[in-house]
Amino acid sequence: MIWVQEVGAPAPHIPVEHAVEYAEQTIANVATCKNVWGLTWWCSHDVDRKFIDYPELEYGLGLFDADGNAKPLAKAVANAVHAELPKPVDRTTALLFDGKRSSSGPGGAFFEAWMRLAKEGQRPAIVMDTTPEYLAARGVTEVLTV
Repeated sequence: MIWVQEVGAPAPHIPVEHAVEYAEQTIANVATCKNVWGLTWWCSHDVDRKFIDYPELEYGLGLFDADGNAKPLAKAVANAVHAELPKPVDRTTALLFDGKRSSSGPGGAFFEAWMRLAKEGQRPAIVMDTTPEYLAARGVTEVLTV
């Protein structure tokens, strides 16, 4: 089972005017993955500005503002999870992840390789194991390396 954690739309990485569309597309894309058990949005509420030592992006990151009012993003997430979601798809091509956190973020080798493939219209699975048994169980027939 897969639990997708800490999905969010942090400004300025996702401009506020694109956050709703980003949330809708993200949830729909996650739904196309097999064996997804759940998704955790990061985070539920904006951090109140009276707390002065948080990273700037966390003050506006929530689905709800610091007073508990639903933001447009919260409504988009609610609508997306209650909509008819896409069905999971088979992914026969996978990208090998080396497990290094430094390679998984913007600028990292794995991140950049996955994004390049996504821009080309590919949706590779992600694997950390290349044993024949594991790949067969996942339905992977081709493994790409960074």
